[in-house]
Amino acid sequence: MIRPALSSDLPQLLEILNAAILNSTAVYEYETWSLEKMSVWYESRISEGFPVIVFEEENKALGMPLLVHLEKE
Repeated sequence: MIRPALSSDLPQLLEILNAAILNSTAVYEYETWSLEKMSVWYESRISEGFPVIVFEEENKALGMPLLVHLEKE
């Protein structure tokens, strides 16, 4: 099921993100994130009106898309 992410999902989402950082080229990050950084990212997306969604199965968040806002220069 796809649903809005909750702050309680952040530890699971952090685990997914950090695995992608360490083991793939899907995310253009070189350093793993802390829970604090993930929380700041989540709160900024919500406050800026961006959706933060997750794919959930058996009450566990298993995936999420990352939406990035690009500025025009």
